[in-house]
Amino acid sequence: MANENDITALRKRIDAIDEQIMKLLSERVELSQKIGKIKKKLNKPILDTKREREIYDQIKKSANKMAISPDDCIIVFNKIIRMCKNAQNPS
Repeated sequence: MANENDITALRKRIDAIDEQIMKLLSERVELSQKIGKIKKKLNKPILDTKREREIYDQIKKSANKMAISPDDCIIVFNKIIRMCKNAQNPS
């Protein structure tokens, strides 16, 4: 029978996953900053619509394979991509 301890244990696992997500986001931002520096040296624009389209297509495919909502994943990645674009072009 399920009990409060089950909820607590599952929430601890979620907390650990959240920490992993934050570490991966930090790594993604760091890589984006490096890409931004290279783009600046090459006089290339920050916005790369072809690359974004590739990312979104891959996200949709992955979401479908994992049986999670592609629309929700696109919303999440929209925010992630915006964060990384901002990191490429610091004010």
